[in-house]
Amino acid sequence: GLPIDEKTILLLHTPPKGFFDKTNKGEHIGSDALLRLVKNKKPLACIFGHVHERIGFCKNGDTYFVKVPPAKDHKCVILKTNNKKLFVEFIHL
Repeated sequence: GLPIDEKTILLLHTPPKGFFDKTNKGEHIGSDALLRLVKNKKPLACIFGHVHERIGFCKNGDTYFVKVPPAKDHKCVILKTNNKKLFVEFIHL
């Protein structure tokens, strides 16, 4: 299997199903396979884009989910980690 554990930060394009994956049309376009992977492996964080309508972060179980803003919004994310915690800040460029 993949060497993913509680210290792993996954950088993805597509979000796991149910995490910042809802379009303006109300469709959830996240990946079921990525959701299963995250539930089974429990990485520290999943960082992803793809859905231009959403930004934000949350923690579910032991995993942080971070949806980065699209480039058109002129924002970025600063991430810092310490002792299995993730600190997230969205800034305007």
